[in-house]
Amino acid sequence: MAAYRLLLALLLPALLPALSSPPLRAPTFNNPTGSSLVDAVDAVDAADAVDAAPLGQGALGQGVFSTADWHTAWRTYSPPAPLLFGSEEAYIQDLPLRVSGSLPAGLSGSLYKNGPGKFSLPRGGRVKHVLDADGLVWKLAIPADKGEPPLFSSRFVKTQAYEKELRTGRFEKRNTFGTQRSFSSRPALSQPASQPASQPASQPASQPASSTETILPTSPLDPLLNALDLTVKNTANTHVILHGGRLFAYFEAGAPHELDPATLETLGLDDAAGSIPLAADGSELLAVRVPDLENLPFATPFGGAAHTAHSKRCPRTGRLFGWTWQQQPSSGGMEFTLSEYDEAGGLHSRRGVSFGGLELAPHDAGLTESCCLWVANALTMDRAPFVLGAKGAAQCLSLAGKEPVALLIAPRPSAENQFEPIRLELDAMFAIHVSHAYECEEGGRRKVVAYASGWPESESSTFLGAWGGFAPEFSKIPPTFIYRVEADLDTGETSLSVAPNCGNICAEHPHVNPLWQTRRAKHVYAVASNTVGDSSAPCGYVRLDVEGGELGEEERRRSEYFFGARCFAGEPVVVQKPGAGERETGAWLLGAVHDAASETAFLAVFDLDERLADGPVARIEIPFAIPHGLHGSFAADTDNRCSVF
Repeated sequence: MAAYRLLLALLLPALLPALSSPPLRAPTFNNPTGSSLVDAVDAVDAADAVDAAPLGQGALGQGVFSTADWHTAWRTYSPPAPLLFGSEEAYIQDLPLRVSGSLPAGLSGSLYKNGPGKFSLPRGGRVKHVLDADGLVWKLAIPADKGEPPLFSSRFVKTQAYEKELRTGRFEKRNTFGTQRSFSSRPALSQPASQPASQPASQPASQPASSTETILPTSPLDPLLNALDLTVKNTANTHVILHGGRLFAYFEAGAPHELDPATLETLGLDDAAGSIPLAADGSELLAVRVPDLENLPFATPFGGAAHTAHSKRCPRTGRLFGWTWQQQPSSGGMEFTLSEYDEAGGLHSRRGVSFGGLELAPHDAGLTESCCLWVANALTMDRAPFVLGAKGAAQCLSLAGKEPVALLIAPRPSAENQFEPIRLELDAMFAIHVSHAYECEEGGRRKVVAYASGWPESESSTFLGAWGGFAPEFSKIPPTFIYRVEADLDTGETSLSVAPNCGNICAEHPHVNPLWQTRRAKHVYAVASNTVGDSSAPCGYVRLDVEGGELGEEERRRSEYFFGARCFAGEPVVVQKPGAGERETGAWLLGAVHDAASETAFLAVFDLDERLADGPVARIEIPFAIPHGLHGSFAADTDNRCSVF
């Protein structure tokens, strides 16, 4: 390992020029503002010229971007062969990186990120939906000694299905969003789709492997290969969290996979302290309970459970809150098992709750000091096409975009007051991610407040259908806003509104300072698409004052930063500064950014004690492209057994 790192350190300066891709052709820009396209592009060029000036930044928040550029953020991860550690595809270990600017002295630890990373197979072509791609986990270790370089590592999560598909080169499992076994295939390639060891270093860093990045047509006979197989592939592609010294890659509808925190090697499935029943051979069971089949003399694929991809960490206790879910078709509801794990990773407390009328488990949750809550979207499922092999499970879901949604509230397993679960009604929306939640009293009434990203009431009827194809299509995706959800626990009254100072700001993946996860936070930080209220690709970050008075235009612009029309920002991770105490702005924002012009990436580091519009204080340069990705967490050197997210 030491010899490998020394060799990389010696070769990297010579390799960097060769690894940089030539500029792309002049892109065609999308322009959601409706103004003259020439004016819009001129405004972008002018803003780039003045860089981080607050008013110049305003021109970058108009939602102008190139679809061709956006597609480059969704190619199969294929780093240059000279940087790979051995022959394993995507495996990089401790690659030293260059820093632009100055990394903060107190920022040290490991950033972990996860997301879809392997979109195609040599014989199977490309997945039909980006969320069906295999998980790519990468790690960026920031040293305490700023004289040492940050170190980059990456690996695909080696699930059982991933390993089999690596051998056959085609899709061997049904996927959640529509990618299935198919009679359509390409001829076997003479070499693997990943870059071979003999490939010259001058190969552009993130070019797709030959023509495998094409979605193959569906054969009318494909349902014959998929009918009656109700299992779906666990892609382990959604989140990655370190807790109790153990690292887990999460999938939305299956068991977590444990990884080695240092090498990212896949160690196997985890049963979440016994809350996920596994088959006798250690494989996953369907997260469906069918009581009539439980006493049969032979094994069935039913009786398993799925773990959420969105656990929460309580800042006061340090405990990790998570839940597993199991569908109950006979009752038309779901059973949740709520668990809290102490900082050593042991089970602290657990309880089960049931909710009727749920076709799909909620994606994310809010955590307060004594309760947990979910917004359950108005979804129904037609199971017949899935059972018959014609569609993926998510393709069988229908969204009622104008129907009320459910607010579900239950006590935390560790709470002293163990009340019966509550189901309330909220106005129509589609909830996605929760930044934080808290309890309060107003006029003697007990209330719960949460902030969440979501889509407004709409005519939408498909579930994440616009994320199909090569990349998410913003012409079909509703604009995403940050909402305030409030519930009176005494009267059952609820309210839903766009959060203060969030109007016309299209933003997603909201976060707060980790110490405010269960408290009334003033600021929410999110990845931003634009400030004109339309739907467009994410190109920057915003600080949203959700609890204060209305901000003026100039003050608002000081709280936003856009990188440019050809850069795409990923979900932020907010890390509290050591010794910041009760200063809510005492934190850093870490954001991974894809640069389509150079086909490289970088990690932007913002000091949240300063204006966001002043730009990042440092950039860690990654000399090749990384797919856009989803969620991540950060484990500080001072607490390297538990991460924040």
